[in-house]
Amino acid sequence: MGERKDSYLAVKGGSPRTPHAHMDAGSFIYEKNGVRWAIDLGMQNYFSLESKGVDLWNQSQEGQRWEVFRLNNMAHNTLTINGNRHLVNSHATFEQTFETNERKGVKIDMTSVFADCIKKTTRTVYLNKEDELVVEDELVTGGEQAMVTWIMVTPADARIISKNQIELTEAGQRMLLTVTSLKDVEMKIWSNTPSHDYDESNPESIRVGFETRLPADRKSLFKTTLVPIG
Repeated sequence: MGERKDSYLAVKGGSPRTPHAHMDAGSFIYEKNGVRWAIDLGMQNYFSLESKGVDLWNQSQEGQRWEVFRLNNMAHNTLTINGNRHLVNSHATFEQTFETNERKGVKIDMTSVFADCIKKTTRTVYLNKEDELVVEDELVTGGEQAMVTWIMVTPADARIISKNQIELTEAGQRMLLTVTSLKDVEMKIWSNTPSHDYDESNPESIRVGFETRLPADRKSLFKTTLVPIG
């Protein structure tokens, strides 16, 4: 029974270019008190796609592979800039790892993932001393504005309760997702209803997060936490 009180965190870097990869750099999985609050939808059976004519093996930037819901970045626990796909030729690298009682996690350099949109992106994902989830995103824009979409896939029920908070409920437990930033954000809840008839359904899951527009030539910081209620 002790495992139900443990917390687990997994974080991913890498590249969409590797075999069978998804556009999921910067994504994370988080479990606390026996509930997996941040999940990955997993792969879709290839035959179910190929039998409907989907070209899975074109891994170019505009390849049909990335139109499959479960394979692109909009279905993963990561960032999206201007609604665009992650860059296929990018590679998100671990810059630093943390292994102390105060912080257990990793810092990821995601700059190449969004090299066509903004100048620099780093994401730090860790458990604090209470084993609560903390995600810190630092983004530096260039000469153009940028729309940021922050997504977390969850099996929980969700409701927006303030301008920067979403309450999650699952298995009799509640968690509070809070965004702290000098920038205004718009909290969001998205359905996981598939975009195409070839997409697999995603029952008992939704996406939560926020969107915000960044001004040009500016550094912006976002700290997102997931903390138990009660």
